[in-house]
Amino acid sequence: MGSQIKKADLTRPRKTLEALYRKQLKLSQLENYSPYYEVGKLMRGEWKNRPGDKRGFYEFLSAIARRHYYRVFCAGDALLAIYGQAKHWLKSPKGWMPKTDSNTGDSLKQDLVDYLFVRYEVPQFMYKAWQDIDPLHIGWFIHLAQGQNIKTAPGMHAHLTKKMAHEFLQAPADYVIEDALMYGQVMAMGGNKTLTKKLSALPLNHLFQDQEMWLKLLQLFINNPELEEYDQIDRIVSYLNNRRVIGGQIDAYGQLGPQTTRKIDLQGKTAKSLMREVQDWENSHQYGFNAGQLVTWTPAKVRNFLYRANKADQKSPIYRIMQLTNSFAIQREGEAMRHCVGSYVNRCESGDTSIWSLTATTSSGVKSLLTIQVNKADTIVQVRGKANSMPGVDDSKIVRWWAKRERLKIADYCELE
Repeated sequence: MGSQIKKADLTRPRKTLEALYRKQLKLSQLENYSPYYEVGKLMRGEWKNRPGDKRGFYEFLSAIARRHYYRVFCAGDALLAIYGQAKHWLKSPKGWMPKTDSNTGDSLKQDLVDYLFVRYEVPQFMYKAWQDIDPLHIGWFIHLAQGQNIKTAPGMHAHLTKKMAHEFLQAPADYVIEDALMYGQVMAMGGNKTLTKKLSALPLNHLFQDQEMWLKLLQLFINNPELEEYDQIDRIVSYLNNRRVIGGQIDAYGQLGPQTTRKIDLQGKTAKSLMREVQDWENSHQYGFNAGQLVTWTPAKVRNFLYRANKADQKSPIYRIMQLTNSFAIQREGEAMRHCVGSYVNRCESGDTSIWSLTATTSSGVKSLLTIQVNKADTIVQVRGKANSMPGVDDSKIVRWWAKRERLKIADYCELE
């Protein structure tokens, strides 16, 4: 092979991977959204906090290279996670021959995971572990794939009876893994899918952490179906979150740091007595939101975005689009940008909209550039700079790149350059 090749050869993936690994093919020579870009970036990057070694990862990629199945390389981070679990492989990756009829990156990734790890059938929703690259959930996946019970999975934080563990495996394919745990608990305790769907839309992380209190709360909801009928469940969850979370700090990007929590005792509580407490709290705290109260909500299922304008210059700005998922961050965004986004807390809490902040980080600190509103139909409906100014050309390009990667639509009336 010559010292340089001009472009990726889709029909000869091993040749392309070798050229990327040996730096005979530059990342800048790859076409936009090339299936080799992510794995190329990983092979060229630092390897301090990654599993194994760079050469081992390259050899793994070469072992799974198939002429007609090169789209598997689109899943760069997932392939790195698969390589990191090599001690659990059931077979050598050299013997992999895709059985799937689909030639998409996701289908090929699942086929490869099945080949390397799965001895026993795993619920479809568990494959999200390889999509989210969550080490905890990946450990659970492998545990199940080896025929073990989810109750004994490493790091399991949910209390599961034998019946709950069985119901967990029956959770619908579109569930996220944590919601499937709740599904198992609800169904085993006599609840239904409607209650699970209702709860999955609410911010429950802090309540779920205290399993003793959480299971009592679930039983109260199941024993009193009128709470769901009259939309009382979200009010109770808001009240208990307020009681459980004592405080927290947000960083320069609006992300919530560690929070202090306290135990809540629901022993002896009835639906009526709990609703009286909720009503008293609402009356004294201006139900919904007030300036001194931290309110958090479930994030929209869209990824944050990071971009460095000049990768060769470590001093060049780092641009981030980060979702704001708490009331303190929304308030601060409105103050920093001098517009009315601070009034959007209720819309974010209800799931009707999500708010994102585009920032630039340099040696001088973090600068807010744009505030972005995305509705629940995954459409960007508003983008504003300081004092409601229109976005400039460069900032608009970053928003469009993010939108394309996340498959977000952009409303016609959204004034991006």
